[in-house]
Order: sequence, then structure tokens, then C-alpha cells
Amino acid sequence: NLGEKQVGTAGEGSMFEGSRCLITGASSGIGYGLAERLLQRGAAEVWICSQNEERITEAANTLNDKYGRVKFAALNVCDEEAVRQFVNEMAMGGDIDYVFANAGTGAVGAFEDLSKDTFEYVMGINFYGVLNADHAAVDVMLKQGHGCIVNMSSMEGFIGIGFKSPYTVSKFAVYGL
Repeated sequence: NLGEKQVGTAGEGSMFEGSRCLITGASSGIGYGLAERLLQRGAAEVWICSQNEERITEAANTLNDKYGRVKFAALNVCDEEAVRQFVNEMAMGGDIDYVFANAGTGAVGAFEDLSKDTFEYVMGINFYGVLNADHAAVDVMLKQGHGCIVNMSSMEGFIGIGFKSPYTVSKFAVYGL
């Protein structure tokens, strides 16, 4: 959490009221639900991204039909430059108050059946995607003097579950950030 800017306080309603938020991995699941909740709680603008263009467009259209105030992009979080451009584009419109690095994927199988490529793919999205969002956001937030980054992980980063070792390893790494 960088800086002293107060976006909202408990006495004013939601701490997200009037805030500008960015969420990676927001076409479905936790990311989509988070976007909807932020909009319900008065966020001024929510920027969402996901690598699947059709799904992120559908998610953004649904949210905009209901709440408005949503910008979106089809974006691969493994592409550091694309993530930086998305964050910088958002910053051109005003301060970024919150970044939720949420994009994630998994792979299921016995360890001995999972290739190194499978581990690299999951780590690319679940860890390096978070790292890319964090680096881009920190640069902006340090210049503006405030902001909060939330890295989404999982209890599976602490307690491994059989047949999900790439996911477990990647979420353990996110805890280390």
C-alpha cells in the first residue's frame, strides 16, 4: 500500500467509492465477481483484462450494461510490454488506486505425467503475470504517490493438493512476492 491518499472511508460508505481499479483475469470467476462488487461499491472506473477476447468482451459488455464504467482489453499477462501498455493507458485517465493481479490457470495430472512445458505455462500466467502487473503498477503508483496492489494467490500455495503441482508451485511463488 503506497502513500496516504484516502479514496473512501467507512464513514463515507465503501472504501472503493470513487476509486479507479484494474483487475487481471476478469472474464469469469473471482476476477469477474470482484469487478462487479467494486462497481456495486461505487468504483469510478474498473479496467479488466483477460487473454480470451470473446470472454472479456462479453464480461465487459455485461458489466457495462448493468453498471457502466468498465474499460477492457484482451491481454496476455505473460507479455510484460502489453501489461505495461494497459496500465499506462489507464494511468493517462487519472490515478490508479487499486490493482488486483488475479489472472490464473491450472493443470491437473500426476507429477510424473506433467511436462516442464506445463509447469512453465502455469508459472507464466500465475506468477510472471502477477509480477508483470506488479512492476507496471508500482512504476505508476510511485509517481502518483499512492496505490494498493493485491496479488491473488490460493490456500493451495500453502497446502499442496495431489495432481495439481504446477498450480501449487505457482501460487506458493506468489506468496513470496
